[in-house]
Amino acid sequence: MYREHGFTLVEMVITIVIAAIALAIATPSMLGMVASNNATNEANRIISSLSLARSEAIKRNMAVNVGSKGSGTDWSDGWQVYSDADSPASGNTNYSAAQDVLVEDADEVADGVTISVAPSQNWIAYGGSGFLMESGLASIDIWVCADINGNTAQRHITISRSGRPSVDDAGGGC
Repeated sequence: MYREHGFTLVEMVITIVIAAIALAIATPSMLGMVASNNATNEANRIISSLSLARSEAIKRNMAVNVGSKGSGTDWSDGWQVYSDADSPASGNTNYSAAQDVLVEDADEVADGVTISVAPSQNWIAYGGSGFLMESGLASIDIWVCADINGNTAQRHITISRSGRPSVDDAGGGC
């Protein structure tokens, strides 16, 4: 007796329906994971640039800034690390290609990611000692927020007065 091998149409439809249900359940958690990875990646990029700026300030014994490339306080277009040659004692000037030395040029952030700095400013200056040059501030807070189709994630970077950045995922800044 000859027997056919393979799947019947009913078996195939049931398998596809089960796969579709599993995919529908898994997709939201996958988007949340992607948002979390995007926020973590951008926070790590910023911390790397801040550490580089602090190290360069100590090495050069002059002001080194991390400044946004966007207009005003918009950091989503990326940022630059540069030695502030036109204001070496105080920092806090925008990048000038004619006077400053560009140390690093960071690309724009991933789609769906926003970066905000509190207090609102378009640069962060390190002095020759590696300390922050912003007088009167105990710390600077940077919020990295990622949103992918309603799935959000955030990272909070705090730069202490001593210039040391730290990161956590505390809520409240996005």
